[in-house]
This record gives sequence, structure tokens and C-alpha cells, in this order.
Amino acid sequence: MEKNKPLSQQRMASEMPGKLSEKDKALIKEKFKDLIRENKAFLLDRYAMFRDKYANVPFTSKKDKYIKFTKDDVERMLDEFFR
Repeated sequence: MEKNKPLSQQRMASEMPGKLSEKDKALIKEKFKDLIRENKAFLLDRYAMFRDKYANVPFTSKKDKYIKFTKDDVERMLDEFFR
């Protein structure tokens, strides 16, 4: 990923004048897909661990106020967010 070396608009324009090739377009699209996949995995794993850890802890009398979503619910919401 380009985490440490983001491509600036100026650098991109000088390195890729005119239209992008199909290969370049595919690479950029794949980077977006990877980013989405990594973020979903990161969030879902942590949400599931947190939810599982505290689901049976009596921290409130109104758990449904705090524990509203299943892991599947969150995954659907993330899919919608990244659509």
C-alpha cells in the first residue's frame, strides 16, 4: 500500500500524463478493494471481540441500549458504507 508514500496530484500528473492505462486503473481499483477488505476485517474482528467479552457482563440493566448489533449486522453496515 501507499501508506508511507501517498501519490500527490502533482507527482501523479507528471508520472502519468494523459489517460491512465487499463493496467494502472486496475491497480488503483485493487488498492481500493484491499483497503476496504483490510478495514472491514480490522473493525469486524475488534467489534466481535469486544462484544463477546462484554455481552455476558452485567454492566447495565439495559444491555440492548449498548449491545445493539451482531457481527453480521456490522458487516452489512460496513458493506453499505463502502458501497
